Amino acid sequence: MTPRSRFDLVDAALFGLGVLGLVLFLYLLPSQHPDSAATYALGREVAVERAEAFLSQQGYDTADLVPNARLRRATRLLDSLQAALPRPDVIQMLQAGGGEALPAYYWEVQWRRARDQTPYTPGGGGPPRLVFDVDLTQAGAVWQFSNTQSVVPRAGVDRNVLRAIVDSEAAPAPDGSMGEMLMAPADSALASLLRFNLPSEPVLAENLPPMQADRERLYAAAETGRPQELSATMAAAIAREHLNATSLAGQPFSLHSVEALPERGQSAARVRFETDPPSPGPDPLHGQRLSTTVDVTAAGALLGLDVITNEEVSVNEADRAEVNDNVSFSFESGETIRDVVKGICYVLLGLLLLVVMVRQLSSRSLDSRAALKDAMLTGVMVAAWIGLTSPGWLGDAPMTPWVFLLFGMLFNGTGFGLLVFIASSASDALARSAWPQQIETLSLARQGAFVNQPVGRTLVRGVAVAGVLLGVYVLLLTAMPSGALAFETGLLNAEATYSVFGASAVGSLWYGLLLTLAVYVGLGSMLRRWRTGAGAIGLALAIGLIGFGVLDLPAGTPWAMWGIPLVLGAVLAWVYIRYDALTVLVAIFVTSVLWDTAEGWLVTASPAFGDAVLGFGLAAGLVAFGLVGVQSKRTGEMLPRYVPDYVIEQRERGRLTRELEIAREVQRSFLPAQMPCIPGLDIAARCIAAEEVGGDYYDVIPLDSHRLALVIGDVSGKGIQAAFFMTLAKGFLQTLARETDSPAEVLRRANRLFVANATPGTFISLIYGIFDLETETFTFARAGHNPVILKRSPNQTADFIQPPGLAIGLTAQHVFDDVIREQTIPLRRGDTLVLYTDGFSESMNVAKTLYTDERLADTVAATSGDTSAEDLLQAMVSDVLSHAGTAPQHDDMTMVVVRVGTDDARPLPDDTSLSAATTSL
Repeated sequence: MTPRSRFDLVDAALFGLGVLGLVLFLYLLPSQHPDSAATYALGREVAVERAEAFLSQQGYDTADLVPNARLRRATRLLDSLQAALPRPDVIQMLQAGGGEALPAYYWEVQWRRARDQTPYTPGGGGPPRLVFDVDLTQAGAVWQFSNTQSVVPRAGVDRNVLRAIVDSEAAPAPDGSMGEMLMAPADSALASLLRFNLPSEPVLAENLPPMQADRERLYAAAETGRPQELSATMAAAIAREHLNATSLAGQPFSLHSVEALPERGQSAARVRFETDPPSPGPDPLHGQRLSTTVDVTAAGALLGLDVITNEEVSVNEADRAEVNDNVSFSFESGETIRDVVKGICYVLLGLLLLVVMVRQLSSRSLDSRAALKDAMLTGVMVAAWIGLTSPGWLGDAPMTPWVFLLFGMLFNGTGFGLLVFIASSASDALARSAWPQQIETLSLARQGAFVNQPVGRTLVRGVAVAGVLLGVYVLLLTAMPSGALAFETGLLNAEATYSVFGASAVGSLWYGLLLTLAVYVGLGSMLRRWRTGAGAIGLALAIGLIGFGVLDLPAGTPWAMWGIPLVLGAVLAWVYIRYDALTVLVAIFVTSVLWDTAEGWLVTASPAFGDAVLGFGLAAGLVAFGLVGVQSKRTGEMLPRYVPDYVIEQRERGRLTRELEIAREVQRSFLPAQMPCIPGLDIAARCIAAEEVGGDYYDVIPLDSHRLALVIGDVSGKGIQAAFFMTLAKGFLQTLARETDSPAEVLRRANRLFVANATPGTFISLIYGIFDLETETFTFARAGHNPVILKRSPNQTADFIQPPGLAIGLTAQHVFDDVIREQTIPLRRGDTLVLYTDGFSESMNVAKTLYTDERLADTVAATSGDTSAEDLLQAMVSDVLSHAGTAPQHDDMTMVVVRVGTDDARPLPDDTSLSAATTSL
């Protein structure tokens, strides 16, 4: 292993900084994170009791409903508060009791119909139908009330509200208090008598009529039992009474408008209140503008109460433009730009890695085994993450939503597994060629080799880096008090209670693996391959992390949104350059888990405290496990090296290529390097193998001072086996050529030897002939080979000469001996003889059309009488290749052309001279 696998002074400093970072994280984060102002002290049971008491007071029946309470985070309110105040001031305000007026953390108590009372539509899979949603402050006061199904209270009348209004607005009636008179009629009777008389357009506060007329109408309804229509003034008074019974009592609300509820006609009204603009002096709402809508009936019942913070709706734009602009830029435009940049970076890097993977796949240089392991791990982790973060109402859901959930787990697991397969295969190939030491420990982990010194040191280093990252992050938050935190995930934002630790662990693992492979291994190896210096690599990776957001820790304002990822990215880039990919993966994994489980110790009495303990236990366990590996005797030199299958295949292919090249050179040495210069004969030859080596063969063998033997042959098949038998045949013929002057007898003896030594089923077609310059003849025998093409001079035709004969090794010896015949051709000046293998005549184009022997003969016949043997050979080769076009060569192609050059042929050189002329034999 490299020196980086040993602990050194830099590691010691890293461990110290890691411990310091964790201490700073625990000490400083409560003062920098608004979640520290949240508390579960009220408890779920008390929250349900308070909500039930409120609903009962309003006349609503909850007997057939199922309640569920959970502490929630008002994300947009927190965004707005952080835009108006420095983050530490927001935390201090919430902890000092400001959370009652502005409940950034509140209890949401939802009342749903029982499962068996909720009809499911075909294909539906949602939760049971929501009926009531009561939001309470952390102290238990009502903050909002939503009546989603427009349920009417049992009585339909709130006599206490009506009595409080009329008693506070007027003197007692002649026969007693107006409030007492309203108690006389029955609920149903009074509710049926009272309606609103509201115009189609909202009535603004300055246009409300006096209250006295509504008082008289109430008196008339109670006394005479006649229906009465109340004005917008009474609606506003009823809404104000209900508003004063919530946690919003005492806030500087002013009436804005009153309008009829469209779905209820004149039986109910919607009243809108707004907080007054901040005045000089202390601001109880800390720059926040609230808009509250209260839905009430004419009989005084409350139908709904909704509070909207200033960043969600605008009524008086001129009064709140500055705050809205800050919120819009920080949390909408900024996040949109960041998401667009991240998306572009993801797509570009993904396409780049996809191109690399396709190229590696085409060159058969893809490590599919390791990539499949990573992909399968990711698929399982993604599916588990989806299951752990699924809504709690699925517990008793019917089959339909479960089918959708399982389909989502399968689809997403497969999709992200495919992404990791691309990233893993491409980055692995890049790293092995450019930066192999960066994936050594990652390869060991893939093999399950964890208890060893290299991986052990990596685990310890990774946890230390996580401590550094968390410490740097909380210091950056401290240094940027105006930098807002973004709240998107966590238990307080979950749709249902789930295992924070479990979801974070599986989610951080697959997400960290994907981005470690893609960004660090993939992009880092590309930069390394381009010979970029280490400093430039680190800078490029750090800048890339602005877009990629590997850690993706929450940050809202521009400086925090872009600056924090840059700093953390620079740390991780340095870690990758100095150490390796597994160190980065462990650091990202531990950092994400510790951050995600921080709610467990930040929020008072949080049910996720056990998850926080598990998070720190995970970090401690990795360190302990790593130290066990460090103390083991399994050093890097003792561990098996992971070699991808494609590397083994490449080595094997390289070895075979080298061996085939050697075989080609050896076979090439068996063929004449050049034809001998013989007076009276012009000889040219060419052998084109279909593969690296072939089974075609030609040779010239000096016999004496005036005779020269010529051989051409074709072994059945092609490749290595054919080349071997070609070599065998060459040896036989070199020996037999000097034992007899008869070409037929030479082939008979060659057949006998070949059958005795060759594999059954293998055969050779041969032509063996002798040029005699004294007698001016060519005597040859043909063992099943293509005919000899003879063109007589000055004729313009070419003939096929084919004495009988069977291929060597094809049949029994006596049959071969009986069939073989030799033939003598007298030669004269200008004659041309062409000997060839069937690779020429059977050459095919893409339409599977053969070239044919006849076309070959026509080409020979078309040449002029003074064409040299080499020119004629080249013309025939060019014509055959032109015919084949783009079709692949399917067989070896060999040709020998002999032109008889003179009538007064002089004797051949002696054996020594002829041997010198054929030095390639």
